[in-house]
Formats: sequence, structure tokens, C-alpha cells
Amino acid sequence: MLRSSRHRPWSPPKSAFTGFRFPAEVIVVAVRWYLRYNLFYRDVEEVLAERGVEIDHVTVFRWVQRFTPLLADAARFARHAPGDRWNGAVRRSRRTRVSREGIATLGVALRRLA
Repeated sequence: MLRSSRHRPWSPPKSAFTGFRFPAEVIVVAVRWYLRYNLFYRDVEEVLAERGVEIDHVTVFRWVQRFTPLLADAARFARHAPGDRWNGAVRRSRRTRVSREGIATLGVALRRLA
């Protein structure tokens, strides 16, 4: 007598960090340090070892390969829309005035680049 077994289709875990030995915070910090500070995998390994987390540099490599796209997608939503901030779109123009006494005064005017 053969029994028909119904297999559920495989679905991805609810969290991308499910099934890993280390907590998600450790993984995110390791990947962020590697990407942000341009460290070597062995450097990230040493920094985490100083903080009591013993991992191998190959583990950091695997985390970077797997979680960089996820972190990039998460950061994409936090970016500002063009034109909603003045940071980087401001030009400083210096104006020099010379008074009758011969003293130069500098004034800085901020103008938005259009």
C-alpha cells in the first residue's frame, strides 16, 4: 500500500537571518563594517574577536556575499528624493567689502543652485 505524501512547497524563511548561528545584529554589524570602512575580512574578524565574537574570516565573506543586496535594498528606501534637501546643493559665495578704514570684512551668502 503506497501512501501519497503531500509536500508543502518550500517558502523562504520569514527572516533572512533565520537559521544562522549568530544573531542578526552581529551579522549586520560585520557586513556594515566591511562595507563602510573598507576593511579586510580578517580585520572584521579581529574587531569582532575583540568584542567576544569568535568567527572565521570566511564566515564574514559569506555574510557579505549574502546580505549586501538585502542591506542595499533596505537602505534604498531611506534615501531622500532629489531636491528635498539643501545638502550638496548649496554654493557658498564670499563677498569681500573694504571699509574706509581699510578693514576687509567677509560675508558668506548661501544660494541654492537651480
